[in-house]
Amino acid sequence: MHGLVLAGGEGSRLAAEGVPTPKPLLEVAGQPLIVTLLRTLERLGCESLTCMVRADFPAVVHTLEGSRFKPPFTLRTCSTPSSAHTLVEGLQAVPDGPMQPPPTTSPGARTRFSL
Repeated sequence: MHGLVLAGGEGSRLAAEGVPTPKPLLEVAGQPLIVTLLRTLERLGCESLTCMVRADFPAVVHTLEGSRFKPPFTLRTCSTPSSAHTLVEGLQAVPDGPMQPPPTTSPGARTRFSL
């Protein structure tokens, strides 16, 4: 099983409340949210991890470049016009095989698809 994470959210609702930190870098349990999510996928037994990050989020890229994960980890930056386009690019970057959606995704979303 392979894990794919799209880390392109600006956190506009958080920003509206005065939180300047990009959503993927908000700390949960002492580590950035994006790292917490990737560690969760790692514990679930994913054979590989792929993370798509917006090119205009250099702090997120820097954080992930400094992180180490047990399964092979691919970090891709993107400048796509929408999250749907980012998903398509992400699916192309993931090795063939079943995918593990993030824990908050419905179980029916485990199969490959294209837009």
